[in-house]
Amino acid sequence: MKKRLIAGLAAGILFFALAATAAGPGTDSDPLISKSYIDTVVYPYIDKSVAAAGGSALEVVNVSAGDSIICGAGAELILRSGSAEAITSRSGGLCDTTAGLDIKEGSPVAANHLLIIPRDDGRGARAVTDCVFMVRGYSYID
Repeated sequence: MKKRLIAGLAAGILFFALAATAAGPGTDSDPLISKSYIDTVVYPYIDKSVAAAGGSALEVVNVSAGDSIICGAGAELILRSGSAEAITSRSGGLCDTTAGLDIKEGSPVAANHLLIIPRDDGRGARAVTDCVFMVRGYSYID
């Protein structure tokens, strides 16, 4: 009799344990977040954030001699052709990650070097000749 009672209790505990794990959170029957929430809230937020950051692709930008390209915080800038000089701010220069340098105001920008703009404070490059830049992030021609 005791053996049957123990076996019955063990079977009952095992049954409830399996039922609890089978319908636990994160499964198809009990998702943590609904697919419609992901589709209507999360994906649009991600798309809007990526668009606001300038997307993830490098964009080719032509800058005429005498004009400047001014970049926002976190923008990446690569001079592909022509010659340009740095536009900096009181807070510092342009971060040349290729050479490991901080480029000062009026210094030449080396071709094919990756420059990162740390702050949205008017930093960028002034085209001495017609230039072609590759840019990722916010920028405008001034």
